[in-house]
Amino acid sequence: FITGCFVACISCLVHSFYVYIETHDLMAFFYGDLSFIIHPAYFALYLCFSSTLLIYFLFFDNENHSKIQIISALILLLFFFIFIILLNSKAGLLCLTFLFLFSMIYYLILYRKIIVIITTGIGIYLLFFAIQHYIISPVNPRLESAKENIEIKHIDSTTTESTNVRLLIWKTSIEIIKENYIIGVGTGDVKDILLSKYKEKGMTGAIKANLNAHNQFFQTFIALGLPGILLLLLIFVFPLITAIKRRNFILLCFLGISFLNFLTESMLETISGVVFFAFFYALLIANN
Repeated sequence: FITGCFVACISCLVHSFYVYIETHDLMAFFYGDLSFIIHPAYFALYLCFSSTLLIYFLFFDNENHSKIQIISALILLLFFFIFIILLNSKAGLLCLTFLFLFSMIYYLILYRKIIVIITTGIGIYLLFFAIQHYIISPVNPRLESAKENIEIKHIDSTTTESTNVRLLIWKTSIEIIKENYIIGVGTGDVKDILLSKYKEKGMTGAIKANLNAHNQFFQTFIALGLPGILLLLLIFVFPLITAIKRRNFILLCFLGISFLNFLTESMLETISGVVFFAFFYALLIANN
C-alpha cells in the first residue's frame, strides 16, 4: 500500500511537471491539478494512513530494522507529509494534524520522553508553517479563503465555494433528518431528496455539482434514520474500545482518520472511500 501511494505521488508529480512546462502555471502542483488520479481528499486520506504505518514502523515496532530501512522510512514519511500539504485538502490537513498529535501523545505515554516530544512537535509545526506560509499560500490561498468564508455570517445560497456550500448542505441535511429521523427516506431516495431541498432553497451551486450530504453520518441518517446512524456509530465504538485495551496504534489511527473524513465526506458513497474503509477495517479488526 505504501509503495502504491509512493508510485501514485511520483506519477502525479511527473504529470504536474508536464502541465507546468506547457502552461507555466504553478497551480499544476496543488490540489486537484496535482491529484489527477483521484479526488485530493481521498488521496490525502491514503497518504495519512501510509504515514500511520511508517510512524508505527519507525517508533513503535519492536522488530530490529537496518539503518537503510529506517532512513528510507523517514524520507518517505517526510515526502508524504509535504505531498499532503501540496494536496491542500482541508480534511487531509486535519487528519495529518490529528495523526501527529496522537502519535506524540502515544509516544509520550509509552516512553515518557517529554523533551523529545516537545522538540519534535516544534519542528513539525515550523516545517508546516514554512511550507504553507511561504510556498503554498502565495500561489494557492485556499486555506486562507476557507477561514474567511467560515467567518461570513450570511452565506450566499448560490455559492460554489467548497467550505460554504458544505455548511449550506449540512444545514439542509439536518432539516431533512428532523423530518425523517425514525426510518429515513431510503437509500435510493437520498440524492433526490437533497436535490429537491437544494432547489427549494435556491442552492444552485450544490445542484450544479450534484452534491451529496458531504458527511457520512448525515448521509446515513437521512437514508436509514436512527437504526442506520446507531449502527454506523457502533462500527467505530466497538473496535475503538478493544483497540484502546490492546494499545493498537494502527487501528486507533485508522479509526480516527476515517472518523474525521466521515465528518467532511460521504465516504461510503464513493468507490475510493468504500474500498479503502472496508478492506482496512476488516483487516485491522481481524488482526486486533
